[in-house]
Amino acid sequence: QHIDLLNYIDLTSYLLSVVPSEMPASWPEEALKAQSVVARSYILKNLQRHSNEGYDLCASVHCIVYAGATNESPRTTQAVTATKNEIITHEGNVIDAVFSSNSGGYTEASENVWGNSFAYLKSVNTLNGNQYNFPLEPYQMENWFIEKPTSYSYNKYTTQSSYRWVKEINLNDLKERHELEGIKKVYITNRTSTGTVQQIKIEGINRTVTVNDNAIRRALTGLKSTKFIVKNIYDDNVLQKIIIFGAGWGHSVGMDQSAAAGM
Repeated sequence: QHIDLLNYIDLTSYLLSVVPSEMPASWPEEALKAQSVVARSYILKNLQRHSNEGYDLCASVHCIVYAGATNESPRTTQAVTATKNEIITHEGNVIDAVFSSNSGGYTEASENVWGNSFAYLKSVNTLNGNQYNFPLEPYQMENWFIEKPTSYSYNKYTTQSSYRWVKEINLNDLKERHELEGIKKVYITNRTSTGTVQQIKIEGINRTVTVNDNAIRRALTGLKSTKFIVKNIYDDNVLQKIIIFGAGWGHSVGMDQSAAAGM
């Protein structure tokens, strides 16, 4: 048995806490306005998300973060007020205005992450320069992950670790998670033209595990995104380390919050 605590609140009052919960109130004014419009649109589009449980939206990242009135800030309150009643529509309908922390330099099309295709959720380049023209050759893709190309997604408002990151995978954790007798290698079998990994294989001594799409981040013991390359490091043909070089933080679909600040 459990109790759901419901908060009945009007949209503007709700947004006064949602916006600073989703974007730092210290970020540029125009980015805060963009976040306000995006959040307002997303909320209206997803109002029935938890209708089976008797309420509209939850307060976590599953829906949109709401931390209560104590989280309000004068700067975000001003942004919400300045954009009051502004929403984004496509062909007369409110759009599913999703957003993520950092795209790593290129946002992803919704169909490549969730399967649903929308004309307004396509891949968009946030690189500030023309050093990379997608789609990339495999060697270019590797350079793209290891370098830090100039981008609106990488600026003074964002941390380097949300734009480009490196993670060493714990081999024992990986072995236990997938019930393998040992790890031979991890390799990518499918990715989109803009870098998002859609399928990996974890080759063990006793069997090979195939993991697809959103499950990949969890399968590799918690990655910031599904944009990465894998380096298997051996000694005498025995796997010693798995190093992941990654880009971005989140699903990369829709508005790149870091790039909004950079722009």
